[in-house]
Amino acid sequence: MRLVVDANILFAALITDGLTASILVREDLELFTPAYALDEFAKYHTLILAKTRRGEREFDEFFEIVSRRVEVVPRTTFEKFLPRARRCSPDLGDAPYFALAVHLDATLWTEDKALREQDVVTTVTTAELATREMPQPGNVASQKRKRV
Repeated sequence: MRLVVDANILFAALITDGLTASILVREDLELFTPAYALDEFAKYHTLILAKTRRGEREFDEFFEIVSRRVEVVPRTTFEKFLPRARRCSPDLGDAPYFALAVHLDATLWTEDKALREQDVVTTVTTAELATREMPQPGNVASQKRKRV
């Protein structure tokens, strides 16, 4: 399954060795994030490090694992989808995640309720991934896609 991972999911995995972290390393998932997420990480790095329940060495090691598992996609790859993404994203700051999901025909992994309430990009939560009860792009059971 192809997933676009929002920055808050990455932050959660880095902060705590829990469910999100265990899903992030699953081999059956193809994980992507826009390069924009690295800007978010740089912006909040000190805060994340302060909140982590990991030691600094463990944090650095897990960050390295995450860096290998999640493909960072440059904006130029999906920028033609940004105008459409800006129309459907409840938060313009999240438009790069929507644009990348549309470009890859992927599901957006997020816990953000506002992002889940739109009907253009299929979304999935950590709990849904854990139980494998998740909608598939192109086969959306409980969500409808509309063209923007």
